[in-house]
Amino acid sequence: MEPFVNLSHTTEGKYQLCCIAITPKTAEYSTDTHTPLEFMNSDYMKTARKDMISHALSEQTTLACSGCIKNEATGMQSRRLTQNAKYQNTQTLDTIQRFITNPAEELLAADLQYVNLKMLGNICNLKCIMCNPNSSSKIAAEFKKHKITDIDKTIQTAYNDNSKSGYFADIAIILENIDRFSLIGGEAFVHPDFDEIFEMVMNSSNVGNIDLFIITNGTLLPQKVLDNAHRFGRLTLNFSIDGVGDRAAYIRNGTVWGVYDNNLRRAIASDAHVTFTVAVQTLNIGYLDEIY
Repeated sequence: MEPFVNLSHTTEGKYQLCCIAITPKTAEYSTDTHTPLEFMNSDYMKTARKDMISHALSEQTTLACSGCIKNEATGMQSRRLTQNAKYQNTQTLDTIQRFITNPAEELLAADLQYVNLKMLGNICNLKCIMCNPNSSSKIAAEFKKHKITDIDKTIQTAYNDNSKSGYFADIAIILENIDRFSLIGGEAFVHPDFDEIFEMVMNSSNVGNIDLFIITNGTLLPQKVLDNAHRFGRLTLNFSIDGVGDRAAYIRNGTVWGVYDNNLRRAIASDAHVTFTVAVQTLNIGYLDEIY
């Protein structure tokens, strides 16, 4: 159901069928060449939707969906199954039926139910041990410095000065039609355009229906975000936490525990909905009770 309800791209602006899909072999589909709504009805997405309806996957879709295909072949739960269960609703089924009736049908902005556009890129202020250059500019800089991999740019951006105008125009349209919007980095509150993006979401006439989902490492928390939490359908602040005290600072290099703790308490005292994500790993698996 993903190609009928969702748009996704990586931190460097490469479009995907979903947030875990393998990107196309060529760089044909990126935010440099297509705005989000242009990609929505590109040949790539049309082929994917045709494949899903026919149950006959092209080489393109087989590559993109290889993660779920492998998981299901080995009896594991796949994202495909999880998302199909989550979005099996009247809106989705009506959308799919339109495509069954008319394979040349185009997807509409109103058909989207969520997007996973990593528009904040990889800009981050921490070097978490379990992270990677695609999600942290600090780690990308380390990789480049020590020649660990052939990294050209340490900062990945989902848009640039040339593509920003068209990209933001499409985001404004998308915000009028969906009820969940995510800001994922990198670290959301470090991004130089965060204020502009946050204002764009708040200025949407649909803001009262939107669940704005922001993932943060807790090192920064603008008061402006907390002060406006009540304006959204729900403002969800998802705090990453992989240890307490010195262990947190070790795993999430650059963390000051007192600052994190204070920001978390401020969030809990606000109108925001607070959630947590733990990256379970060898360094904290014996200390999950402390996090709990």
